[in-house]
Amino acid sequence: MTVKDALKSAASRIMGVRPDVFFSSTNALEGDLTELVNAVAKDIIKSNDWRVLTKLCTLTGDGTSDGFNLPDDYDRMQKGSSLQSAMAPLYGYQPCVDPDEWLTLQMPYGVCSLGRWIKFGGQIHIMPKPALGQEIKFFYQSNRFAVDENGTPKAGFEKDNDSFLLDEELLTLGLIWRYRQQKRIDYTDDQVLYEKRFNELAGEDKGARVFVEGGRGVSTNAYPPYWGVLG
Repeated sequence: MTVKDALKSAASRIMGVRPDVFFSSTNALEGDLTELVNAVAKDIIKSNDWRVLTKLCTLTGDGTSDGFNLPDDYDRMQKGSSLQSAMAPLYGYQPCVDPDEWLTLQMPYGVCSLGRWIKFGGQIHIMPKPALGQEIKFFYQSNRFAVDENGTPKAGFEKDNDSFLLDEELLTLGLIWRYRQQKRIDYTDDQVLYEKRFNELAGEDKGARVFVEGGRGVSTNAYPPYWGVLG
């Protein structure tokens, strides 16, 4: 199915019409829905750590740099995710609370034997500097929730024949309640249907529901940590 199918289904349930085109249309309904569809999709991907959008990043140290560019499709770290390396310090890599903590640790009196990491300036920074050839791995969520007709992932819908990597019925339900909310029409029942579908899918997917970047909390569907070599 394509995003046009989700848009057409939403239009049918909202206004009883089934337009043939959306992104190239100049009609009001089609314009409203195409403006909303990317916002709805982004809300969906940011509300759960979806397995289909989960990707593994591998960084390789050069012995001199502490900063590494994030992947082009990087959206966020997963809840509770951590940096893993066979050559990590004894207690692994812990996230810095804020940039000030990172700055403090750069000072002579702030030196410690614990590994630290932080994101700023479009990069992830790691302390101590990874050794030459050292691999550090972590899972992250991709922002490319759509694919074009050739199967190329992308971070937004642009054409009617683009497809959604997640559930298109969820996208349709999200469009309906968000459209009615925008038009100040009662959307209570529509939102309930959307949330019910979301909870069903999130439960089946087993991803973490609440995102806290760099957090160390354990979700109810978490497994014990793996202590073997990850790279």
